[in-house]
Amino acid sequence: MSAAVKDRVKAPTPGYLWERRTIPDDLIVDRAQLRIASPAVSALDLIPTLGGQVIDEALRRRAVDLAALRKGCLSRGANLSTLGSISD
Repeated sequence: MSAAVKDRVKAPTPGYLWERRTIPDDLIVDRAQLRIASPAVSALDLIPTLGGQVIDEALRRRAVDLAALRKGCLSRGANLSTLGSISD
């Protein structure tokens, strides 16, 4: 399991990969007093492990839209010039 945290984690936890980063508040979803990444951030995080088909699947299931994916990419400092021709 991978988790993004604001502060340094003091001790390693078996089965968890801690990544220190900030996710913008508008890309966070509150569920039962737990703050989790939006579906767009989660899909983008899965690309290195599962490949680009996770984006296709998230779009097909309507869990995300292109605007949310763009916002998620921009929050990471990605250059979206290659996505300029993609329309919503």
